[in-house]
Amino acid sequence: LLSAGERQQSFAAEAARRHVALLKKHGQAGGASLPHPHWQLVASPIVPPVVERQLAFAAEYRATYGRALMDDLLRRERDDGVRVVELTDAFAVLAAFAPQWEGETWIVPREPADGIATLDDGAIAAFAEVLWRTLRRVAAALEEPPLNVVIHSAPLRSEAAGDFRWHARIQPRLGAQAGFELGSGVAIVTLAPEAAAERLRSVSP
Repeated sequence: LLSAGERQQSFAAEAARRHVALLKKHGQAGGASLPHPHWQLVASPIVPPVVERQLAFAAEYRATYGRALMDDLLRRERDDGVRVVELTDAFAVLAAFAPQWEGETWIVPREPADGIATLDDGAIAAFAEVLWRTLRRVAAALEEPPLNVVIHSAPLRSEAAGDFRWHARIQPRLGAQAGFELGSGVAIVTLAPEAAAERLRSVSP
């Protein structure tokens, strides 16, 4: 993760690069072309549509409520507690409120930062520890599912990045996207996030 952050910083120096995606593939259903889990770093001249939507949502929320979207999300989830898997001084591990995949789990930094490349060595080490524990929880609770880990970071040199907070999404590739999902863009999952959080909390990392 440290070397990935350094590479992302080097990509940011190139004017043609607009976004850098850091992701992990595990298992055939997770798109892995190699037999072992591995990370990939993808630099792109465009901002992915999903990131554009996240920026727009964050900006709209700030304009409407005068507060940061992720600040309110973390406060609500911490106060409610039912979807919280783990809290550390630096990170919140949450079962996603509206998951795209069964067991989808987010790791969200408790302090604002727009990208993982902005973290120092200590913060990277703390994130790596939380990520490792969370992946072990997911493996134990969901029977070693194929999965993806996607680090969502703001676009490079974006004026809108101030309202964006980087985070990691662990997405077990359980179930399949069929006709309704493909035709509507709406995910259907059979494991409620509250039940997923309870299952993840119940296993030792």
